[in-house]
Amino acid sequence: MLLILEDIGHQFIHIPSEVNFTTVSHMIYIHDAGEILAGDLTHSHPNYDEVRPRVKRREGAAFRLLSRSLEDEPTKTAVRDLYRRVHAKSPEDKEAQLTDYIDKVQAVRFGLINVFPPSTMKNPERRRIQLNHTMTTLFKPANGLVNSLDSSYSRAEAIGLIKEELRNFLVQGYKKHEIQPYLDLFLQTSVNGASK
Repeated sequence: MLLILEDIGHQFIHIPSEVNFTTVSHMIYIHDAGEILAGDLTHSHPNYDEVRPRVKRREGAAFRLLSRSLEDEPTKTAVRDLYRRVHAKSPEDKEAQLTDYIDKVQAVRFGLINVFPPSTMKNPERRRIQLNHTMTTLFKPANGLVNSLDSSYSRAEAIGLIKEELRNFLVQGYKKHEIQPYLDLFLQTSVNGASK
């Protein structure tokens, strides 16, 4: 995730001038800290929607327990505030929105290469279902990021960033006709949603 953030910082000029990348790097570092004790819940879990609230509560409790060991009160307060922000994902919180987007991007990239590579999915229906699930995972934080940005220049850069991420699906083996409807949908919703 930190490498993705670094790439964004090198590739664009307007997003880094609007979003505090130091804060984002701290959010990246701690965003999954509760999973150290509580474990991780994968989307492939058969009862994902049912168990998710309980697991997320357990993660929050685990993070509070871990953060108690911080002896410096200002550090403890700052860390807990960052953790709260990254999980609250306020629509106006640019740093939390960028952290969420990067979190989903790294998961999607890992899945495309290591878990559900398109080259191994010969069944068209299974392929379509997996692609739809992956795009759904990516689009909510992508739109959240675009809509959180104030500058039209930053929003244009974010849209370009996300378009490039969608092109990565072609590199990994999806066909243009499979990806194009999602690209069109994203461009339609991001342009409509981002007109401030």
